[in-house]
Amino acid sequence: MNRTLIALLIVGLLGWLISLPSDLPQAYLDQYKGARLTQEGVSVGGACESDKCLVVYVAPWCPACKSLTPMINDLSAELDKEGIKASIVIGKDSMDNVLDYSKRFNQKVLIDSSGRYFNEIGAKGVPYFAVTNQSGKRIEEMSGGYREVRHMREQLGI
Repeated sequence: MNRTLIALLIVGLLGWLISLPSDLPQAYLDQYKGARLTQEGVSVGGACESDKCLVVYVAPWCPACKSLTPMINDLSAELDKEGIKASIVIGKDSMDNVLDYSKRFNQKVLIDSSGRYFNEIGAKGVPYFAVTNQSGKRIEEMSGGYREVRHMREQLGI
C-alpha cells in the first residue's frame, strides 16, 4: 500500500515537473516609473535582444526580496552596462504594496499584482531569477539569492 502511494506520488511529481514550460511565456505587464502607473505594455520573457536576458521576480511581503533589493539594483546596473537586459517584476500583493516597493528600485519595474505571470512561468518561490537566451528559453534559474553580485552572476552564468 505504502509503496503504491509513494510510486503514484513520484509519477505525479515527475509529470508536473515535465509539464513546466522550458521558456518564459510572453506576458504583457503594466510598466511603472516614478510615482505613476502607465498604460504602456511591456513584453517580458520570449526573445531578448542580447545573447542573454535576466528576469527577476520579487514580492513586497518577501523578507528575502527586500534584503536582496540592493544587490538586484547593482546586478541590473552592471548587466545594463554590458548590454544585458534585466527585467524586474514585482507582484503577488496588493497594487498599493507593489507600487510602494517599486520605489526601492533604480529602474523601471513591471507590475504583476495578481501573480498571474508568476503562475504562468512556473516559478516556485520568490525571489526568482531566470536567465533566458535569445529565443526565450530558460538557460538558468533559481529561487533565493546571494547578497553579492559576483556570487549571483556565477550562479546564473551571466
